Amino acid sequence: MIKFCVPIAAIALWVGGTAAQADKPADKPVTKLDPTLDELISPDAKMEEVRTGYGFTEGLVWVPQGRTGYLLLSDMPANVIYKLSIDGKQQSVFLDRSGYTDRDTWRVGFMQTNGKAKDDPKYEEFPMIGSNGLTLDRQGRLVIATWAGRSIGRIEHNGKRVTLTDGFEGKRFNGTNDLVVKKDGSIYFTDDTGGLRKRDDDPRRGVQFSGVFLWKDGKTSAVISGTFHIPTGSLSRPMKRFSMRMAVAIDSCGPMTSSPTARSPTAGCSST
Repeated sequence: MIKFCVPIAAIALWVGGTAAQADKPADKPVTKLDPTLDELISPDAKMEEVRTGYGFTEGLVWVPQGRTGYLLLSDMPANVIYKLSIDGKQQSVFLDRSGYTDRDTWRVGFMQTNGKAKDDPKYEEFPMIGSNGLTLDRQGRLVIATWAGRSIGRIEHNGKRVTLTDGFEGKRFNGTNDLVVKKDGSIYFTDDTGGLRKRDDDPRRGVQFSGVFLWKDGKTSAVISGTFHIPTGSLSRPMKRFSMRMAVAIDSCGPMTSSPTARSPTAGCSST
């Protein structure tokens, strides 16, 4: 197993500038509930500020390049994917209009705030129109949950942007959130209504449930669906030789729903 010795700053940029405000790094930023966490994150890892000034960051992914590499991250209100050096000193736009690509941005993306009361002079709100989760496939291509773009996209080696899937059973996704790629190239991803301005009540809503979906060999299927609301981050881990277990973070129905991947959707909202 690979142990990540990169400082936690490499996987924990926070929001800065005049948008949403986040806490400063703590002396002990990781609460370890299981000693096996040391296999993933060095026990002596320190939280460091890499760069600030973003609107709302998501989808941080490390892209290896020779003996070094660079970071990619989504800034959702800016609708941009940034490319960032590991020390944060060099930054450039990797992909503009990373999420919603049309001009009528006032119609899409739910309105986020900086967490302050509306009567606070520093209160701000902004539409979440950019991409969300990012990951790499086995060929090193960037795969994007486009959120307000309501699709899963991929950047080919020649720079061409392609859409892998944008709906299920004839209905559009509503806010592709996070994703993970298996060794066989299949992509598991979450979808909720965050890509729509009015969320659940938006007249443009397509798929009528929030869930986890699978894209494989050009086909899209539902893996987990049911009563839970706003599925966000996802990860997978091998269980046996021919099986995998997937964990999905649920914003409003318990901290975690975990289920063996199956051919048919499994309803419910139990936490594991």
